Amino acid sequence: MSNVSQKEGVIVTQEKRLEGKITMHGRLVARKISSDGSDAIRVADDQRQSVTADLPSDGEARYEVSGRSRQNEEGVLEVCQILAQRLRRDNGRVGEPRRATGTEVGVDCEIPILDEVLQVQVTRPATPDFWQKLNRTATAERSISSADAADDVLAIVKAKAGKSSPTDRAKIVLALDATETAVHAMPSVAQAARERRGADIATYGFKAV
Repeated sequence: MSNVSQKEGVIVTQEKRLEGKITMHGRLVARKISSDGSDAIRVADDQRQSVTADLPSDGEARYEVSGRSRQNEEGVLEVCQILAQRLRRDNGRVGEPRRATGTEVGVDCEIPILDEVLQVQVTRPATPDFWQKLNRTATAERSISSADAADDVLAIVKAKAGKSSPTDRAKIVLALDATETAVHAMPSVAQAARERRGADIATYGFKAV
């Protein structure tokens, strides 16, 4: 870094070395939408994880994750906060999410809405071998079509349904965390999932997905 000053008609330039580090706190998400229908998402966080997701207008989508994969219930409350923010667009009386305190099986967090409390279970799409590779090598990538992505959503809904009773599922909102598999969050992919697998997903009886 250079500092320029003027003293007695003489310009003096001093070179200074920048010390310290630039540190990011939280998560940075960038999205590029092109007029040709292509989509791209980049995610980076303070845990040294990075995500790239690209959906060309005329080909298969691809996503890649580098860094440490979140484990168990890491990030659950953050996902519920994002869901609550979205719900507030339609209802300003949505409260702050909190970790679940009840005995209900599979409920990760609760979102109060007036006299109702939404019980939310958070899960991640993608195949088990993708997560296994990420845990083993700290990097994993996958190329999929919109149809494959829709099938991913159906598969995870089916898997979660097998771990709860119909009575419990009727009370649970199943939230899909696509932070690490950003392709699943792209509007065109979500629309394909609704059109291709929406009826099948509904048969499993969750309050909402």
